[in-house]
Amino acid sequence: MSEITETLKGVLADGLRIVNRAASSVASATTYKLTELDSRSRRREAIVELGEKVYAMFQAGVEMPEEALPLLTELRALDEGLESMRVEHQEKKTAEKLRNAEEDAVRREQRATEKAARMAARQAEKEARAAAAAQAAAEEAAAAARAAIEEQEDVTEAQEAPVVEAEAEAPVQEPPVAENAAEATAEDDDLMLM
Repeated sequence: MSEITETLKGVLADGLRIVNRAASSVASATTYKLTELDSRSRRREAIVELGEKVYAMFQAGVEMPEEALPLLTELRALDEGLESMRVEHQEKKTAEKLRNAEEDAVRREQRATEKAARMAARQAEKEARAAAAAQAAAEEAAAAARAAIEEQEDVTEAQEAPVVEAEAEAPVQEPPVAENAAEATAEDDDLMLM
């Protein structure tokens, strides 16, 4: 048993050494790669800075070697193209802002007009309802007046009706007719003197 234990310990120790060496190797390779990438990145930055300084000197009028002139001239053309693109983009942006502001103003005016139209329609509707209510009140008052007049007429007819009936029941007395005209005239004169 102790032999198996010793063998297992040896195998485990060898395995750990192998893993340790592999990890160390990977760490070393990774460190190298990171350092190399960092150095390459810094190199690119230095070249860009150098190019910018050389280009600034070219722009300032410092003479440059013939080999660098085509590249520097191309850079100048690119800068001019970029500047014109920037100006054009800025003009488009300004025109778009102006157009948007105009559209917003038109929308606000339309909304204000629509709101005023809605308010006018509501006011007209209120006035129409008020006129209809006034008309209905006037019609009710006229109907009430007609009813009162009809009622008064009915009352008056009712009061006059018994008199007419009483007159119809009483015999009509005719004045006595004089037999001759002289008697009639004398009676009329007597009546007048009284």
